Amino acid sequence: MKISRSSRLRHRTGCLQINDAARKAPHSKRNQLGSLALLGLVLSLSNSTASASMILFSDLGGPGNLYNDASSQAVCGTGACSPDSFAIANAFTASGSGTLTVTQVDVAVGNLLTPATFGVSIWTDLNDTPGSMVSNALWTPIAATATACCANLVTIPVSGVNLVGGQTYFLVISPMSASDDSYNEWFDNSTNTTGLVLMSSNGGTTWSNAGMPNLQAFDVLGNTASATPEPGSSILFGTGALALLYFARRWRLIGSRVGDTQSS
Repeated sequence: MKISRSSRLRHRTGCLQINDAARKAPHSKRNQLGSLALLGLVLSLSNSTASASMILFSDLGGPGNLYNDASSQAVCGTGACSPDSFAIANAFTASGSGTLTVTQVDVAVGNLLTPATFGVSIWTDLNDTPGSMVSNALWTPIAATATACCANLVTIPVSGVNLVGGQTYFLVISPMSASDDSYNEWFDNSTNTTGLVLMSSNGGTTWSNAGMPNLQAFDVLGNTASATPEPGSSILFGTGALALLYFARRWRLIGSRVGDTQSS
């Protein structure tokens, strides 16, 4: 039986409409699932980044008044402070708990006599004196800025240094050499934060109380190093992974359909 051209066109048009409707029916649902998956991915990434950073210790003041330039402790070699050299140690307790990764240290140190260099280190606490240096926690040489009030900090990027939350440590600033000509000053904090301040005149062999109630100005920044995420973070991360799988599969399907269309 012959079928007229007009009948074939009507039949073909009807099939196209049915197929088009079938494709559109789940389209809204797919978009909703894709949007939810993408939202989960964004939330998981933002959560894992923003929640990690923390201040392990800080006695810095506000902008423009980070430290007190009217009072300081000398950090110098015998060439400038003859007959002694002077290193200064400040005790601080790391906030938080568990293992903490140090990412940055800021100190308020200005230079009066060149060379404008000094060393910074973190030590464990042994009976209220520096015990042993924390692994990888020695930074030399550090360049000091010219003495000015009161917003100049020396920033030290840190990697490979871990502390334990709740434990006491010493931040030590010393001349590069006990016999050098440097004269730097470690400014006091402007927040009246008190604590244990020690002084050594023999390169850190022995320490004595510096007789100053206020700590010098510094901060220690870092993040938690725990490998166990919070339940909410785990859920968000899993949702983000599903989002990646969803979009990868969707693009494969789209690619195969385009290929089929082109071949037909």
